[in-house]
Amino acid sequence: MMANVHDDEIPQIGVPRPALVGAGLLILVTILLAWSARLTGAGQTVLPAPDSGAYTREIAFQTAADGDLKVLDVGSQQVIAAYREGEGGFVRGSLRALRYERERRGLAFDGAPYRLVEWRNGRLTLDDPETGYHIELNAFGPNNVAAYRTLLH
Repeated sequence: MMANVHDDEIPQIGVPRPALVGAGLLILVTILLAWSARLTGAGQTVLPAPDSGAYTREIAFQTAADGDLKVLDVGSQQVIAAYREGEGGFVRGSLRALRYERERRGLAFDGAPYRLVEWRNGRLTLDDPETGYHIELNAFGPNNVAAYRTLLH
């Protein structure tokens, strides 16, 4: 048997007016701060372009059907490193995001140049001029940076 509930028996739960006004003001301030940051560039990180003090090498990657990966110097077309299937884990892993973005945009992965930059302060970066993507290799620790540093010299 179901009990009849009358409208006057339903408890009314009210939100205090100051809480509603505060929530509205919080939303408004958040929108204004986001808009202001967008206009002024506040909080935006801009990396400097390579300068004459940095060492830059244009490299390209070629994958074989058997899974081997070759790293080429773009200028000389010489192989500077080769990784058999199961080798070069960090190099392969860091390339996945770059490869995905190129494939998403309909660009070729193999043979297209990437820019490996060693900055004066020791930072190492891998840039994709085709997509504008950029990887700060130092963020992955010294052992992983060493894997790319060997490709520079």
